Amino acid sequence: MQKLVAAEPSGFPFLSIYLNAEPNEQGRDGFGIWLKKELSEQAKNYAEDSAEAQSFNADVERVTIFLENEVEPAANGIAIYAIHAFTKSLAQSLVEKGIRVNCVAPGPMWTPLNIADKAAKEAAKHGADTPMKRPGQPEEVAPAFVFFASNADSSYITGEVLTLLGSETRAA
Repeated sequence: MQKLVAAEPSGFPFLSIYLNAEPNEQGRDGFGIWLKKELSEQAKNYAEDSAEAQSFNADVERVTIFLENEVEPAANGIAIYAIHAFTKSLAQSLVEKGIRVNCVAPGPMWTPLNIADKAAKEAAKHGADTPMKRPGQPEEVAPAFVFFASNADSSYITGEVLTLLGSETRAA
């Protein structure tokens, strides 16, 4: 942990957002307009077509898709941490110290935590919206972690995000 704290950040941006999703006086959330304006302003900090701008824009797209498709109506607060850009930034910062940083980003997985707070009917639908029509199983994701942890298999790999989305082609 001390090595991570001592690492110098690289030029890649990353997003860490907390949104108050409680409805306003009219019963609507107010974060969408505010967030769009703020992210638009932040985008101006990066040269157009730069790697930083591309990373930032990819994270903005993932955040937007998440907010449009995944936010539960009953949510009062939404924490979003754009781990993709953080992975790349941290990898650049730590590569000279011999530390590799990679990320496994799974889609819907069948674990006790993912269904613990859902009603039985809702839990039964978990992962049904993927092309495979089911959530992934832990044993289907474990090899990705082993791959990144193995010096024999991935010693030349750092800053990568492996998305496991059940045949989806984009990360949300």
